[in-house]
Amino acid sequence: MDIKRRTTIHNEKLKLTSSYINAVAIGLLIFGIVRPIFEGKFVTLAQFLAMIIAMVVSIVVHIIGRRLLNAMQSEDDPERED
Repeated sequence: MDIKRRTTIHNEKLKLTSSYINAVAIGLLIFGIVRPIFEGKFVTLAQFLAMIIAMVVSIVVHIIGRRLLNAMQSEDDPERED
């Protein structure tokens, strides 16, 4: 397999993994923040703190997915790994 093809496969795998991680972040956001809001119940302090934690975890997971994309290789220089 030539280097350009391996580079393309590597980059596509990274993009798929990053997309999956981002989907997990979105799921956390929906489950932790949007769901309690649409339930229409009064939010207690403990529930509010859980919502904040869910938001922070969601942001962290999203950042991990974005940073994963930094490992993509250039097709011009396939040996470069940042």
